[in-house]
Amino acid sequence: MVVLPLLGLGWIAYDRLRIIAEMSSHDQMKTMLDQVALNIESNLNTSQANVELFSSSNLIRNYMLAQEDERYGLLQLPLLKLFSSYHKTYPEYYEIRVLLPDGYEDTRYTEGVSPNATEEEKDTPYFRRLRDINAPSYSTLFWNLDNEEYAFLIAQKLMLVDTGVDDSTEVAPSLKGYLAITLRLDFIKRQVQNSRFGKAGSIFFTNEHGKILFARNDLKLPPALTNVLLSSLRKQINTETIFTLPLEQQSFLFKGSSYTLNCLYLQRCLSKSYLPRAILWDGLLLE
Repeated sequence: MVVLPLLGLGWIAYDRLRIIAEMSSHDQMKTMLDQVALNIESNLNTSQANVELFSSSNLIRNYMLAQEDERYGLLQLPLLKLFSSYHKTYPEYYEIRVLLPDGYEDTRYTEGVSPNATEEEKDTPYFRRLRDINAPSYSTLFWNLDNEEYAFLIAQKLMLVDTGVDDSTEVAPSLKGYLAITLRLDFIKRQVQNSRFGKAGSIFFTNEHGKILFARNDLKLPPALTNVLLSSLRKQINTETIFTLPLEQQSFLFKGSSYTLNCLYLQRCLSKSYLPRAILWDGLLLE
């Protein structure tokens, strides 16, 4: 008769410890989510501000307004040297380009010797979007055909008035081209490798189709999340819901939230000995 009450108390104590452990895990997930999102946002905001600053350069302005002979005979080499100085200060900017309004790649600086898949960007998804938006700048995650890697593209419209020809007080600036910088994603890769929480917590990233882009080396995951899993995750983005779904024949705990960025999803994983294997899923929706 004494055993049953003791078993009951033991079960209550175990259940209480389990609830406390789950609450602690959820708090750790949210904290890491906020930290990672803040780091990504900070990196992208800094790069966006830099591109805007670079685009105001007098050399870039003179280059875009110059006649063809002066542009390519006198100004292109100094412009490439300027781009080289940007790259030395910000090594993650591994490609810096001037694009003309029709999508032609007018000038291109890259670190080292890098192949160039095409000089005509007019039919690429990112350029079609860049051409159609009204905003002065545009950023997106894209697949760089030159090196077959994902990267961030940040582009600034070059809206200029030729004061040598037009009266700038009466003529509105017109589009002369775009300054585009390709940003290596090493800062995300570093977070994937270094961000841990709990006993075995980690993060990984996918694209909007669920393909896993970056994951910790020791994290055994499939090449992509299934459509069923991805659909279930999207339904609970930005809710407080935490639920269990199967992945790779294991039980995972998922939680999700979203951010306005572009075509990148951030996933969180958590594994504890007293919990089912858990993943915190957070969608970085970049548009």
